[in-house]
Amino acid sequence: MANRHHLSVFILGAVLSASAVAEAAGSDPTTATPPQKQEAQDHFSKAHDLFERKQFSQALDEARASWGVVASPNARILMARCLRESGRLAEAYREYSATIDDANALATKEARYADTAKAAKDERTAVEPAIAMLTVQVDYATDDTRVIVAGQPLARDAWSTAQPENPGTLDIVVEVGGKEVARQAPSVAAGDKKTVHFDAHLTPAAVAPAPLDKSDEPDLDKEAKAEVAPTPPRAGNGLRTSAYVVGGVGAAGLLVFGIFGAMDDSTFSGLQNGCPHNACPPSKSNDISTGKTQQLVANIGLGVGIAGVAAGATLFVISLRAKSSASKSDATTSLVVSPSFIGLRGAL
Repeated sequence: MANRHHLSVFILGAVLSASAVAEAAGSDPTTATPPQKQEAQDHFSKAHDLFERKQFSQALDEARASWGVVASPNARILMARCLRESGRLAEAYREYSATIDDANALATKEARYADTAKAAKDERTAVEPAIAMLTVQVDYATDDTRVIVAGQPLARDAWSTAQPENPGTLDIVVEVGGKEVARQAPSVAAGDKKTVHFDAHLTPAAVAPAPLDKSDEPDLDKEAKAEVAPTPPRAGNGLRTSAYVVGGVGAAGLLVFGIFGAMDDSTFSGLQNGCPHNACPPSKSNDISTGKTQQLVANIGLGVGIAGVAAGATLFVISLRAKSSASKSDATTSLVVSPSFIGLRGAL
């Protein structure tokens, strides 16, 4: 069962870390000193040049350095774009949200930040169909209750609030006083909006049982203690379930490709009309960035769609063969997926 589960995760993509590296914000852009502004601008210019050369990891470092000197929303939206282009979409969504909050707060002092807020909101909307939104609700929580999602603590003020996550399987643990009391591993796909519920009460499984006094054990007949062997599952049923799940994800990916492909075509047509001789004015920079995002999401949808449909069909055929062969042989078989082979292997 574990191997089949990991196959679905392999096709959808490995689970990525959901938390960005914590950075200390710099000075307020409206009160920063000239030397601070110059230092921040130097980092920002380097980040912009690296971004244009598609060196997104280095560009992210420089953008963070700029924001760490002067907390400008323009540096923060560049951080979000670097995360987006690196495929770290859930982190990019969080950074876009922070950019919107920062820019709206500063727009009352400097109107130009209203444009930054609008650009961040448009780009966040374009990313949303490629991620999942997960809400964690915890009942009977105490001061020492913690929630850990994919290895990262979830801030208490984020409980009961939808949080962006990358598609895949998420390991969610609830601890009380450092002791695990509940765990779930929900699977989420692109576009999902899912809520998981936890009870933070200490469960019997979390409390060590008292030693059994064997003198009090009733004298039962040995035959009454014999365990009945469980009935083995029917061959092929698990593979067929995986085929339906993976095929459904593939269909969703193709739908995302169709929607964002059409949006990208519309944006490109608008740019052709507004950019004579392929020279676009500065006012079209947001449209260009939006078009790139739409194209990226469409490409991701196409890749997931093709992989999901192809893998789902393959798994369905394999499940039929596994069911047929199970009645003829007691061989132990396993599903094998590699760059050059997908099928069943085993020893007779």
